[in-house]
Amino acid sequence: MYASSAPWVVAIAAGIVSLLVIFSYSLGQLQQQQRMQQLIGGNLAQQGVTMADFKWHLEGGTPFIVGVLKNYSEEDFRMIQADFELFDKAGQRVGAVSVQVYGLGSEETRHFREPVTNDQAVRARLVKLQSFH
Repeated sequence: MYASSAPWVVAIAAGIVSLLVIFSYSLGQLQQQQRMQQLIGGNLAQQGVTMADFKWHLEGGTPFIVGVLKNYSEEDFRMIQADFELFDKAGQRVGAVSVQVYGLGSEETRHFREPVTNDQAVRARLVKLQSFH
């Protein structure tokens, strides 16, 4: 009886180990997202200003960073500044771009489209988001 149940015991143990690995990976991803949100949002998360979305966009061979800022607060902001690092194909940092959006009102959403003049850059990463009253 023991020999015939051994494959089931091994299968169950392997399944439990797999679930633990998946859980640990998911927990690590969640913690990383929380750390990134703190880095990117900082005080803005408390004020309700967020980068709802951004992406690298090519138009006629010219690269742009396009995105959406959202003010979830009841405050009006004179300016929001988003700072991006630029990277080349090899993943090396090759520069930076700052995007300023002026006059973001309470509960307002604003789209932006910033040209990138660095010829080596192929992607961007948001590193800082600041608001000014």
